Amino acid sequence: MPQKRDKKWRFLYAFESEIYSYIKNAIGDGDVARDLCQDVYLTALQKLDELDENRSLKNWLFTVTRNRVINYFHFRHRREHEEIREEVLQGKLQDVSGLEQMKQIVHRLPERQKQVLLMREVEGWSYEELAARLDMSIPAVTSLLKRARDGFQKWYLLQFMPDWFARAAEEIELGDVLRFINPFDPPLDLPQMIQKRCSNYFSNVRQNWQIIQKDFINESDISRLLKYLPEGKNLRIADCGSGGGAISVALALSAHTVYACDSNPDMLEVLRRQKAELSLPSIHLLRTDVQHLPFGNNRFDALFFVLVLHHLAEPVQVLRRNCHLLKIGGRLFVIDFLRHREKLMADAMSDVWLGFEPDFFSQALREEGLQLVENWELRENKRLASFVQIWEKSKP
Repeated sequence: MPQKRDKKWRFLYAFESEIYSYIKNAIGDGDVARDLCQDVYLTALQKLDELDENRSLKNWLFTVTRNRVINYFHFRHRREHEEIREEVLQGKLQDVSGLEQMKQIVHRLPERQKQVLLMREVEGWSYEELAARLDMSIPAVTSLLKRARDGFQKWYLLQFMPDWFARAAEEIELGDVLRFINPFDPPLDLPQMIQKRCSNYFSNVRQNWQIIQKDFINESDISRLLKYLPEGKNLRIADCGSGGGAISVALALSAHTVYACDSNPDMLEVLRRQKAELSLPSIHLLRTDVQHLPFGNNRFDALFFVLVLHHLAEPVQVLRRNCHLLKIGGRLFVIDFLRHREKLMADAMSDVWLGFEPDFFSQALREEGLQLVENWELRENKRLASFVQIWEKSKP
């Protein structure tokens, strides 16, 4: 999926100079042509997943361009020298209740981006004037202005999203925000939409998930984890987000009772077959949302969250809610991606978070009475680096 998406984008972007020339010839203004060309490619980015590569992508791109030029002339007839991009931005400013809120959005941008955006969109400087004033080439000004506009649009869109999504998207680019939301048709229930996309991904890869998972965590990593289980035989353990069951099977083979919890029935079916083939009656399968596990307090000796938290809207709150399931002396195993920039992979898996800093969960877990007893990183021969944290519940 990421390869197809990237292939479509590279194909469309190869026509950038042709698109720009078409627009410039139509309207006769190079500055505005650059603006409209960027708008065309923003539309392409928004629609990338919907485009059928078996149809003519070039024809689609030129149709979008032609319509953009028509709209430009439609809105330009009253003010001969007004830039369409300024009009769009001013429309947004009215939507967010005026200049004061516009300033709040602009001030989120890096200083250089804020400067060029205000000079271009508010004060009306030309590209040549901006280049001279900022001591930059015109292509460099165009690139800087695009980043500034993307940043403005991103923060504008995030105003209408839940707080958790704004936090998740704070460090990602506009294109990654748009993988979740169409600004012209925002979803009514964003968490449900993301969860559905994620579920569809795992249903599609269920037969190959064990192979895919080894790129991130393998048998030797799992063996090392099991050495840090609390002492005792036949421990009661919850594998939260069990997927195909690599953790659950390893725990059951070590003579522990495992509750494999996952919301995806296709992945649970993969685990069900393994359970039957290996004769592991100590694995109990539960189709349930790991964000709301149906267990009582002080029930488990260990909880495992392995490569699942980056799929969840509010991972910190999920860990907080589930800490009460642990007995005193019980251990929480958190394994997830370190912060990364593999956005195509994250898009394909419908990840909410692009990994975490290692201390992302620390404050919340300490407040819940847990102490960090061990941590390390998984990097060697891994597609993405991960961190391992093992926490012990020391008080109720």
